[in-house]
Amino acid sequence: MLNKRRIRNSFDKATLTYDGSAVLQREVGRRVIERLDLFKINPANILDIGSGTGYAKTILSDKFSVKKLIELDISYEMLAHSHRISKKKIWPFSRGVNQICGDLDTLPIKEGSIDFVWANFVLDWVYSIPNVFSNIRNVLCPGGLFVFATMGQDTLMELRASSKEARCDGLVNDFPDMHDLGDSLLKAGFVGPVVDVEIFSLTYRGLKELVKELRNCGSCRKAATGYASTETWVNIEKNYEKFRNEAGKLPATFEVVYGHAWAPEHMKTSKFPTIEIKKGG
Repeated sequence: MLNKRRIRNSFDKATLTYDGSAVLQREVGRRVIERLDLFKINPANILDIGSGTGYAKTILSDKFSVKKLIELDISYEMLAHSHRISKKKIWPFSRGVNQICGDLDTLPIKEGSIDFVWANFVLDWVYSIPNVFSNIRNVLCPGGLFVFATMGQDTLMELRASSKEARCDGLVNDFPDMHDLGDSLLKAGFVGPVVDVEIFSLTYRGLKELVKELRNCGSCRKAATGYASTETWVNIEKNYEKFRNEAGKLPATFEVVYGHAWAPEHMKTSKFPTIEIKKGG
């Protein structure tokens, strides 16, 4: 069972280390923003879900003629960090709402009030992606755009294989399949959904360095499944060594799924086009 308190606490603790360790998140965010040049949009109201320390805020504000940009995150400490940087007040203490400490699974946003929803590495931490997609579609205005990036099912495949060999299940979270994400967009009532995937391989001196980086970014087990013993970790490290490359580094695979879709121009639309699937490398 997904443990939201565990997730919130992990991101609270990672507030001061996140920006220094979130190399992949920043790179993917930059690539997603570059993709926005393909769309002829100029949204006035933007919702950044899983806004974290506020990385996207300045870029999106500079790119578009934004009237209102709302940051939503489950971590109060992350929002407070963004608040300290931007000197903006946190909801509900400010009349001009621009930050909400809330849960994406319930999404406390007025229906039909948002032109553009941005979600960078947040879908890993929800109860139900199909329900979240439905929530996002509901808050979008007719013709509004939803853009996201999230981890795919082959993420941390080396660590998953090494822990499985050590008979340690549940060490690596399960991540969604690209095709399932596309199907969920259609079922939520989006039109013109497109998803594609890109593989990143980061390298580390050892497993401890990888685990430290993941923790610095707030990553944790989504379910309270207990912890691996010291002996188990030794076995996992030993198993991981088979992946060490010619440069003497340990690789870690991250599958990133990109997606975008539109809210229908007429919300009662009942017929939707077939999803387009792209393969990237």
